[in-house]
Amino acid sequence: MQCYHHAVQFAFLSICQVSRSGMVVSEATYRMNWAKHEHWKHAQETLARAVLSETIDMERMRQAEFLQQLEDIAKAQNVQQIKV
Repeated sequence: MQCYHHAVQFAFLSICQVSRSGMVVSEATYRMNWAKHEHWKHAQETLARAVLSETIDMERMRQAEFLQQLEDIAKAQNVQQIKV
């Protein structure tokens, strides 16, 4: 009997329908937990994309400001050369 119980428990473990405490989880609970997990994973991916997009936008703005400063310096140097 012990061997049969172990085989059944292993079967449930292999399809992830056993809780951490060792209790068998119903199909409805299993599906609900799986849906929560998928929702959390999707939210994490969406947040990661948003952070990456914002970071890229900030870097583009920084580079644009840097180029603008370089252009301003070049214009000032041209004006200085013309005056001399």
